[in-house]
Amino acid sequence: MKLFCLQENLKNALNIVEKATGQNPTLPILSNLFLEAENSQLKISATNLEIGIVTWIPSKTEEKGEVCIQ
Repeated sequence: MKLFCLQENLKNALNIVEKATGQNPTLPILSNLFLEAENSQLKISATNLEIGIVTWIPSKTEEKGEVCIQ
């Protein structure tokens, strides 16, 4: 995955989506954020199995891909 986006857009999106993460010792993946680069946008999502938040920001995507980050 390789992309370019504005730092301020990324920061704002991460602050919004991280509100859906939680501390779940039996499912540690729920404390991660899922990033998916496709076409001309970056999709950022998270869930705690009760609520989920998804947002998109514009980006210049050179290589499509997806990753979970903590």
